[in-house]
Amino acid sequence: MQIHELSLTDTHRLIIGDVTWSFAPDVVLRAVFVYLLLLFFMRLMGKRLAAGLSITELAVILTLGAAAGLPLQSAKQGLLPAAVVLFVGLVFQRGLSRLSFRSRWLEIMSLGDVMVLVQEGRLLIDKLHATQLSNAKLFAALRSQGILHLGQLRRVYLEASGQFSVILYREQRPGLAIMPTAEVEFVGLKRLPDRELCLRCGYCPDDKEPLPATCPHCRGAERDKAVLQDDGARSRGPKMPPGSSTNAGGGPL
Repeated sequence: MQIHELSLTDTHRLIIGDVTWSFAPDVVLRAVFVYLLLLFFMRLMGKRLAAGLSITELAVILTLGAAAGLPLQSAKQGLLPAAVVLFVGLVFQRGLSRLSFRSRWLEIMSLGDVMVLVQEGRLLIDKLHATQLSNAKLFAALRSQGILHLGQLRRVYLEASGQFSVILYREQRPGLAIMPTAEVEFVGLKRLPDRELCLRCGYCPDDKEPLPATCPHCRGAERDKAVLQDDGARSRGPKMPPGSSTNAGGGPL
């Protein structure tokens, strides 16, 4: 094997590598061909690839990127192998989609399943741990939909695509504020001095029942005051139909 000494002053190698300038027009033609090839195969794979990606769809996209990059970087690499890889990715993605329609088990194994993260205004800590999702990321997604505290939420689902779907209560309940502490009053939340809740999961007993020393749901011991959004702030806030569903990755479902 011949060993070449590398030099930072070798501008030719730094700019175009070990090929000659005659490879430049070839790169342009290759780039146009690969671009059109990618558009063609992604069009065949369906519109789902333009929306939130599942795990298998993301794997296909990474495969397409790896296959398309080789012919653009190497003069020794032909275009046919890249086209074959793209075709195999297409067959795999379409075939897996068809099989998933017939088998619920295969659909769950390949695409994942929906998970409940918030139930009746309370965080399901075990589900958050299973998805490796932090409270901060969940709260940020909820705030982007105008949610101020957990008492507004009847359900929050983590979809297989990684997006969040939200079902609201018709009437808010006392709940855990998901806003920064310094912003609670600014957004129109008022603390309820006679309603305590679990700071870890947001569990708040009904009818002003005393909260046990440890939370019966998450075993947390830290406490905080429940909050409600006052009527004035609700009238100024985002308009949401009662009992409506929203998607944290887009608009109303």
